[in-house]
Amino acid sequence: MTETPTTELRALRDDQNPLTEPAPPQSGHEAARTAESAAAEMRNAVVDRWRKMAALHAMHALDRRTRDPISPNACAFLYTEPTGRIRIASRLLLAGPEADNLVPLLHRLTTIVTRHGTGYDPRVAMSNRAERMDPKATWLGLAVTTLDTPARAWAATGEVRTSLEVPVRGHLRLADGTRLLVDLADSRLTIAATHNLAVAGQVYRPWHWRPNLTHDPDTRLVWEAVDRLHDTIRRHHP
Repeated sequence: MTETPTTELRALRDDQNPLTEPAPPQSGHEAARTAESAAAEMRNAVVDRWRKMAALHAMHALDRRTRDPISPNACAFLYTEPTGRIRIASRLLLAGPEADNLVPLLHRLTTIVTRHGTGYDPRVAMSNRAERMDPKATWLGLAVTTLDTPARAWAATGEVRTSLEVPVRGHLRLADGTRLLVDLADSRLTIAATHNLAVAGQVYRPWHWRPNLTHDPDTRLVWEAVDRLHDTIRRHHP
């Protein structure tokens, strides 16, 4: 009787496989370039999410203009899951003196966070809508949206056919120090950024590099208030 030999199949590691040539280790310069491309991809993804949020803000504001009107100003708290997916918790406010002036509103929100102290989670304490997200999601940044833009103040908006005709401006502050000033008007984006948006040397959308963006006298006070709220939330976040 002939015995049938048994064969144990075990996968070889890549470094043991003679048919696989191991990848050469990255140099410090290549690793830095890879990290910067990943960061640029994330910044572009943030802009894409903000655009959707801005369009919804304009739509809700227009729909409720004569019925429980909402403030022209809104905030979104940005998180990133371990997979890299961006998730958002947002706060819309009813129109009124305390919500319709952007800089004082941001100061009031900062005071609320400061008074609460350590353990303040804006997804729970400050949002009126939060997407479901991985428990390991981490803080990515703050997006402040306003319908009061250089193109037109919200209060001066006349009859418009659709929310696409409502200009929207965003001040975005990310945890890596990036500031993005984004204007949405007539379905077109205009972007100014303090950090790179080109991925692996490829420019996927028009944008303007403005390292001194926060020094612009027209927006300096807004940026100071945005930075203060961002930093306060990050400092007290659980």
